[in-house]
Amino acid sequence: MQGKSEETVLRSFAQTFPQYHYIVVWTKDTYELFKRDMSNNGILLKRHKVIVMQEIIGIIAGKGKPIGFEDALKCAGIEYAPNFLHYSKHDASYLYRRKL
Repeated sequence: MQGKSEETVLRSFAQTFPQYHYIVVWTKDTYELFKRDMSNNGILLKRHKVIVMQEIIGIIAGKGKPIGFEDALKCAGIEYAPNFLHYSKHDASYLYRRKL
């Protein structure tokens, strides 16, 4: 996030979403890293429910098996730029376009 420290980014996140009820992540590992880093920086997580996209898409498209984000896009026939696949902004854009 523009070369800012991990603590600055996480504190900004905590202030931006003061009353979030859900945290949406791609994998459980991503959530565990997030939770660990918040704790290591002394940032208290509010009560929330975790939504693991890989599990949801795995149930829908992968017959219960974990499915990668790129495979999910291919399965849904969504065009994407491989160079930008790792950017969450683009990931959200693909999911939004799919919803339309």
